[in-house]
Amino acid sequence: MTSASNAIFTRPPRFFVVSPKKLAIMTLFTFGLYWWFCFHRSWVLHRQASGERVLPLVRALFPIIFLYPLMRRIDGRIRQSGRRYRWSPLILTLLYIVSMVSLVLLDQGAWRRFFPFATMILLTSYAIFIGVIVCIQCAINFSEGDEQGLANARLTLVNWLWMMFGLLFWPALVVLAVLSVVMGVT
Repeated sequence: MTSASNAIFTRPPRFFVVSPKKLAIMTLFTFGLYWWFCFHRSWVLHRQASGERVLPLVRALFPIIFLYPLMRRIDGRIRQSGRRYRWSPLILTLLYIVSMVSLVLLDQGAWRRFFPFATMILLTSYAIFIGVIVCIQCAINFSEGDEQGLANARLTLVNWLWMMFGLLFWPALVVLAVLSVVMGVT
């Protein structure tokens, strides 16, 4: 690593670092709210570090619009360090949009008469969503020089409290899906 790229990592963080494992767990059990928090924090940190006039809350409220611009900034930071990272912000954005559209359709009652099928689509869409955000987070961590996200890897008491509802909901959803298949309910 060159002295120029070392200097990049001694500056204040430009994006929010979290371990991929913690991000996946927290996102799953907070129904995506933790990812929204991380997305918002990345915009806040980016604004502080760059001086760019952005409104983090507005950008966090519309991630489908502002996800790609954030990833372009992450990619720019990586390139600025003189390193390379194998990823495609465009493909990740498209996968994110597909997963979000599927989740919104389910939320609006699409496939309501086909509960087992809807449950499979829900779980698949959520898995794609979590996979996409973990890929993005790995790029963020790489750009910040903390590839494992060790600076923010531990689940705190506040994290556990935040996840409590999800820890009860997800097992209940799986049980309902299994029962509906076993009992032939559509």
